[in-house]
Amino acid sequence: MGGNGVTSSVEAEYRHSLAQFVRDHEREILATWVDSVRQINAEERRPTSALIARVSPVLRWLVDKNGAPGGPASLDRLAGELAAARMAEGTDETEIVAEWSLLRDCLLSAWAATLGSDDWATAMAVVHGVVDTCVMAAVERFARAHARTLAAVENVSKATFESTTVDELLQRLLQTFKDAAPTVDAAVIALCEGENLRLHAVVGMDVTGHTTVRKGDGFIGRIAIEKRPLESRHAAVDRLFIHPEIPTSGMRAAYGLPLVEDGSVVGVAAIGSRTAWEFTQADRAIFDVIARRAASSISYWQVREVFDREKAQLGVLLAQLPAGIVVAEAPSGKLTQHNVQIELIWRRPFAACESVEQYGAWPGYRADGQRIAPDEWPLARAVRNGETTLNEEIEILRGDGSRGAILVSAAPIRGPDGRIVSGVCALTDVTHRREIEEQLKLSVDQAHRAATFQKILSEASERLAEAVEMEATAMSIAQLGLPEIADTCGVYELEDDGGLRLVGFADVDEA
Repeated sequence: MGGNGVTSSVEAEYRHSLAQFVRDHEREILATWVDSVRQINAEERRPTSALIARVSPVLRWLVDKNGAPGGPASLDRLAGELAAARMAEGTDETEIVAEWSLLRDCLLSAWAATLGSDDWATAMAVVHGVVDTCVMAAVERFARAHARTLAAVENVSKATFESTTVDELLQRLLQTFKDAAPTVDAAVIALCEGENLRLHAVVGMDVTGHTTVRKGDGFIGRIAIEKRPLESRHAAVDRLFIHPEIPTSGMRAAYGLPLVEDGSVVGVAAIGSRTAWEFTQADRAIFDVIARRAASSISYWQVREVFDREKAQLGVLLAQLPAGIVVAEAPSGKLTQHNVQIELIWRRPFAACESVEQYGAWPGYRADGQRIAPDEWPLARAVRNGETTLNEEIEILRGDGSRGAILVSAAPIRGPDGRIVSGVCALTDVTHRREIEEQLKLSVDQAHRAATFQKILSEASERLAEAVEMEATAMSIAQLGLPEIADTCGVYELEDDGGLRLVGFADVDEA
């Protein structure tokens, strides 16, 4: 204050006059202000006492200071604390500025009625000075809080995506808590493990032993059960703190928050200070923001670690299976996982198709020789149509140019809601088995033909021994092997000169 062409002595006189006026008319000023607030915000349902608490400390400051400037309880700091309290309630900056403007109007209109016209300009300057200080303090506090919040959110995001383990994430989250306020000296994070909380990360203090706390016990245990923040103004002597090293830690202020994700407590974060007896409302608001983000990050990393562990176990299992295994996403058909047997079966490097349409990179043929289209592969039918296939035989063209035979089984994998999320396919190389089966079949056929031929020879011998008419007998002998071992058969007679003479002939079409 002191601008607008008003001298310091005159300004002091008017500040004193304003203080006297507020002392005598505080109740009326506040009543008018409350009515004005409710008029511009019809949804305001808070009790009158709660509304008055937003601005009454400034009026009391005017009265207590009796118009004198400066002092330890400066107006700027007082207005900043009021703004921080409103921020903690979720009030935005524009609403706070509007309420201070209403207070300006109420003060001016009420005070002006007791002043002469010559005093009006100076009175306005004094009131403007008081209210402008409050507005600027609120704006500055919001700007600082916004910057701190953005920095904290950015640090949590970086910790989430740059960390490689949960432990690294927790250490970076603790550092974010520590950097959020200058009065923070220590922080801990404990994660839920069944009915217990286990201390996983600490910064700013030495903690050894007793790292597990039952839910409901002590400071962090109660936070986990009640799912709400707790604070202490003298942690070193507070009986809620059951860790034996806390009494000698020198901790004063302590603030703990539950880390809640989807309604479930995943852990507890606690922040401590050796210099402050309590954290400001602005500090606690920042801690709350960090805790909400941290809970999501921790949950994400816990799920990710479980997934990575199970994926590694699955990889080991797949490597031990004799069959070739391929896993694909749904509905794209992108191949996401395979074992080494796939490459051994196909005799080529694995082709990581990005979609079903790229399955043509794996040449397959039906029994009739027709090539299988990409969307006709059993795995494609599984991820696209939910179809299950069992031991479908397919001929393949392997990487070395040779042909092989495989049995293919495929099935869709469904999520909890029944939606197809992926598909799995098993390939068994039956090339060698099919070769053996063909050889066995050929051997059986040959043995059968040999036995049949011997039978025919035996019967032919008997007919020749009993033959009366050679030509008729030769014809009947020629028909013996039709069509079991041949389509045509000729009977020849060995002549004296060593030549052969055809004496009988039969054709399957004529038989």
